[in-house]
Amino acid sequence: MLPYERIREKPHVFARLCYWAVLALVYAIAASQTVASFSYKWTTVADHPQYSLEKTLSFTAPRPYAYRLLMPFVVSSVTERLPATFAQPLYDRAYMALNNTLDEQLVRSMPDHAILGYGVVIMLNFILMMGGLWMLRSLAQQILGQQGVLRDVGPILFALMLTISYRTTNGFIYDYAELCLFMTYLLVWRHALLAGPILILAVLNKETAIFFPLIVAVGTWVSGDFIKYRKSLGVAAVCGLATFCTVRIILADVPGTTMEFHLFRNLGFWFSWLPWVSVTTPHMSLIPLPKPVNIVVLVVLVTMISAYWRLKPIMLRGMLVAALVILLPLFFLFCWQDEFRNFSLLFPFLHLAAMQTIAVYMDQSDEMSPVGRI
Repeated sequence: MLPYERIREKPHVFARLCYWAVLALVYAIAASQTVASFSYKWTTVADHPQYSLEKTLSFTAPRPYAYRLLMPFVVSSVTERLPATFAQPLYDRAYMALNNTLDEQLVRSMPDHAILGYGVVIMLNFILMMGGLWMLRSLAQQILGQQGVLRDVGPILFALMLTISYRTTNGFIYDYAELCLFMTYLLVWRHALLAGPILILAVLNKETAIFFPLIVAVGTWVSGDFIKYRKSLGVAAVCGLATFCTVRIILADVPGTTMEFHLFRNLGFWFSWLPWVSVTTPHMSLIPLPKPVNIVVLVVLVTMISAYWRLKPIMLRGMLVAALVILLPLFFLFCWQDEFRNFSLLFPFLHLAAMQTIAVYMDQSDEMSPVGRI
């Protein structure tokens, strides 16, 4: 039998393969664009006195950055073991990428392992972002029950919106790992043998991961499933808390502070007019786009998230509110002004809530249209 005859016999198999291939390509493009935007703004790899990439990879950054061990360990391990066949081209490309955004003299002063480490970070972030998009697709199916195009297009919209949350400068090598590990936990939290190790890795990546089980516990409490899943939630919480305490005991003598206090500076910023009309340039310095708290965008986003609130899954509502209650005080107390990246544990729930609104709106639009009534 000729190949084209087999294709004609099973067109659905061929069509499915093509669809998956196109979807994977589009997700790769979306992830690439998002990481490129992040890299374009990420200037802390230069000569920052506290958390330059060189200090991060050599584990000499002060607390609280010293607590975030996972990504420096992974990047350093990959950098040391990368064969020369791959290391040299990656180094050359990383050097050129840094020259495009930083002063050339600064790039020349950076050690070779830091430049190569930058290339490794970007590649890892791309992989993590790709994984996060596929997990977000699975979460839409698991939590919202969405199927088809809406489920598949949602992660692309998430990647596009993520770019306007970046600050003009600054970013950390653990940001994408935090988001990816959180979405992984949201998929496996029912299984203690999976949730525990994931939470250990997440806490080693960033200490705010200890809130993962608490956020999910609130969701299960309001949905009436807490008793059923208390064991898996408890195991994960113990694993996370033990890791959290162990890291702090081991690094107790490292210079720095446990947390950076920014409340009064933040209050002055948020009670001014600046954040409400703020713009950013996520892709090109000549093209400004509104930040998430720009009043024009904020009204639309809040509407998208809160519309049809009672129709949203009760567990999603519980987790969204729990994450907001936990993160909002931390944001004002310990984060720097418009570091929206610190709301990353809220991002999946905001996205899913908005996608549910879109789904309801589309259903209602179909019912009202002449075609929908036929």
